[in-house]
Amino acid sequence: MLSLFRILLALHKPFLMAMLIFTGLTITVQASPIFYSFPFASASDTTKIKEIEHAEGKGVWLLDTGGRVSFYDGSHYHKLDAFTPIGKGVSKIELFSGDLWLVLKGQLIQYDIDENQLTPIDLEGEVTALVGTKKQLWVTTSRKTFTIDTDSHQPATVSDRPYDALIAMDDKAVALHESKAYALPSKQLLFEFDEKINSVSKRGDQYWMGTDRGVLVIKSGTVLNRYLPELRIDHVAVTHEGVWAGSPAGLFFKQENERDFDALSGQSDDTFSFSGHAIMDIEVGEAEDLWVASDVGLNYRSKIISHINRFPMYVLSPEPGEEQLSSLVEHDDGYLLSTRYKLVMLNAEMMPVKSTKLDTAIDSMVKFDGTLWVATALGLKAYNPDTFSRLEGQIPPVLEGVPVDRIISDSHSLWLATGSKIMRFWPQSQTVVDFGSDWSGAFNNRLTSVIDLEESGTWLGTANGLYFYFDGRFIPKLSREQVGAIKSLKVGPNGEVWMLTQRGIYTYDAIQQSLPKEQFIHASDDVAKCLVVNGASALYVTKKGVYRHQFSPNALQFVQGSPNPVASLRHFCQKNAERMLIAGDFGVFSIPEATLTSLFNTPSTPVSPSAVYINGIPWRLGLSSDKPLGINPNGTVAVEVGRIPFGTSETLKYRLEGHGDGNWYSTSDQKLVFSALKPGDYTLMIKMEKGDGTSQQIRLIRFVVASPWYQRLGYFLLVLIIGIIFVAVYYRRKHDAVRVQNKQLRETVHRKVIEIDKREVSVKRFCGALPPEDDDSPEALTTVRSEDLSSESKESEAWRERVIAEINSHFHDPEYSTALLARALFISERSLQRRFKQELGNTFKEMLITTRLENAKRMLCQGDKITDVAVACGFNEPSYFAKSFKQKYGVTPSQFRETCGSEQHP
Repeated sequence: MLSLFRILLALHKPFLMAMLIFTGLTITVQASPIFYSFPFASASDTTKIKEIEHAEGKGVWLLDTGGRVSFYDGSHYHKLDAFTPIGKGVSKIELFSGDLWLVLKGQLIQYDIDENQLTPIDLEGEVTALVGTKKQLWVTTSRKTFTIDTDSHQPATVSDRPYDALIAMDDKAVALHESKAYALPSKQLLFEFDEKINSVSKRGDQYWMGTDRGVLVIKSGTVLNRYLPELRIDHVAVTHEGVWAGSPAGLFFKQENERDFDALSGQSDDTFSFSGHAIMDIEVGEAEDLWVASDVGLNYRSKIISHINRFPMYVLSPEPGEEQLSSLVEHDDGYLLSTRYKLVMLNAEMMPVKSTKLDTAIDSMVKFDGTLWVATALGLKAYNPDTFSRLEGQIPPVLEGVPVDRIISDSHSLWLATGSKIMRFWPQSQTVVDFGSDWSGAFNNRLTSVIDLEESGTWLGTANGLYFYFDGRFIPKLSREQVGAIKSLKVGPNGEVWMLTQRGIYTYDAIQQSLPKEQFIHASDDVAKCLVVNGASALYVTKKGVYRHQFSPNALQFVQGSPNPVASLRHFCQKNAERMLIAGDFGVFSIPEATLTSLFNTPSTPVSPSAVYINGIPWRLGLSSDKPLGINPNGTVAVEVGRIPFGTSETLKYRLEGHGDGNWYSTSDQKLVFSALKPGDYTLMIKMEKGDGTSQQIRLIRFVVASPWYQRLGYFLLVLIIGIIFVAVYYRRKHDAVRVQNKQLRETVHRKVIEIDKREVSVKRFCGALPPEDDDSPEALTTVRSEDLSSESKESEAWRERVIAEINSHFHDPEYSTALLARALFISERSLQRRFKQELGNTFKEMLITTRLENAKRMLCQGDKITDVAVACGFNEPSYFAKSFKQKYGVTPSQFRETCGSEQHP
């Protein structure tokens, strides 16, 4: 459940200095605002990210302290050095004008993302800093400062002096030098004071600066305030929420109306907390989405939702996972929640107001007639909901000390359940009716929910189905076989009964008493956790997200969530005209109605082509334009689909336009592979479902498969020219062949004579006529004759090159054989086999396997699945691929992939 909130990554205000009172003690608790953490795959990838560059709607470019650049698209991590020979020596990165600009060992390099090309830029001196604004890239070297505009991409000198650092601010560049800050290109002095400036952000007419002694606020050259003076602040960022400050000691946040910064501390096992301690970089996207690199990975916070409030359960206990939610009820403008031993009062903003600890475990609770009734193993308890004080004289003697598992209220009374036994209690009259354990006529039946319907009476949801209660009798209406065990009941707008069961969600007409109707059926990957019916719709939260069933008009809407739902033993949903509450062991979330409505009208996550592979070879990374890609015929195209800010398990619907098939296909895989493409213009379309039931078609990528040479204009003329050349070459080769044959005949005879002489000498030596000779003596060595070197004719070399080229072009085809190669070379298969061994020293099969395995090594270095690599390289069976790989290199494909990039692999 609660996978929805991996989309709702925002908060109206952070939980700062929450004051809780436990058993008379005041405890100060800090909680993190909602973040989503992106942990990396291995230790070498996680802890050293020092720079982030956000490509809007595409992904984020990352630079680690090892000098390696990678790209994260929401689903995959790609290393740039797999697509280019950039290496690992990069010191700085900057996105500008659709390209990624890098500093490699002091050299400025432009990486054309769409063309996958690296271009060095010549500048005087070694580059020390760069920053991009909307129209210009600013670069400072050890000697000068330059600017590069978006059109020419040619450097122009701005200043004959270097600067310590460059900062982008309001589409302008600010240069820092010692204790001074200058505006570029005017070089106007903005401010000066006696300490080092690490970062600057502008908020209105104020400059917020990170220094070695905290955060300084300057206006018109005057220091207005200083915050966190004991800390070194490396990064300062301003968003609509406030000011963020990053330091080696952690992340700090200050709202506009707050007096000071507050440290944001999360919980390691809390899905929605900030993760990490030391802050490496802070990046603000165009939509003011916040990306923070910490010592353990990336953290993301969205601006999409700015009014979601959350109470995290971990603040109730220092031990992770100790506090589990048992009940949630409305109280005045706020809520009362219970965990195993604690009662907590929350206000409308989900801020804790008070708390108390009980001496017994709380199983459930309800608020009825102004009293808070709590079910415990020691019996029913009554409390004042405002003061949490125990109310005496509210429990009749017959209920004193009777264990209660579950308490449920209807409009007149309380229903108490202890195992299969149930009782009904009227607090005003102190009346108790004990129905015993066999009230339903079914063995070990348990009461789970009760609702009152004005026209039809009281209905009970049980583990054995739906029952109708009338005049002390329990009448079964729907059996467990029909709908399954019932978890909760709700009343629909027309008096119908809504049921959340172990099979799904059903409705039942209590008046007509017809067969139940299926509204949502559980699947292996999607199970409903809680149900709420309010006003004009019914909402149910599932593992995949939230469904909204609108009654008029009848429509089903959906908000997609994350593939990793948050575990919780119990789930609670509440809904009124202002907000929806969703609660569990992960905490309590309050979503305003306006925010929830907007989510149902927005696609879940944007998609983009993050990486493209041609015939298994990395081709393009992080594409940002609609320029079509050129592809050779009969090739295999693999497109990895990115979903920023994070991938989901939502089914991907796609269609490849241009090949005559107009059907839409569905897959849960984020990698689409198309093979044996015929010449033509192709467009890969993605259909995104919106929450309002409509869909949006997105053009993901366009590529053009070139026609073979024989289909191009003028091929008849080309055939004629080739024919003439072929005849001329034929007669020339025939003449040369006679000469070569004669020459080879002479050389063959000469070699045979030498062999005879050697045998005679060997016989004489054996018989003692000649002394033994050292094998290393000059007389025992044979020399390479110039005639042997000349026998390597141009024709043989061309033939070998042609064979190798053919194999390299078709190694991925599992049906490729000597017959196909012979046909391409215009010779018989028998002649090919004989000459292949003679010219290349290997059989056709040996060379084909070697070519496939060499290409497989490159694909394994990209982290591709072993099964994908096997298929792409022409192996029908992954097991045969693994066996061949280990036989040649001594390691399995998985072992090779783990050590790829090091010196350990062969």
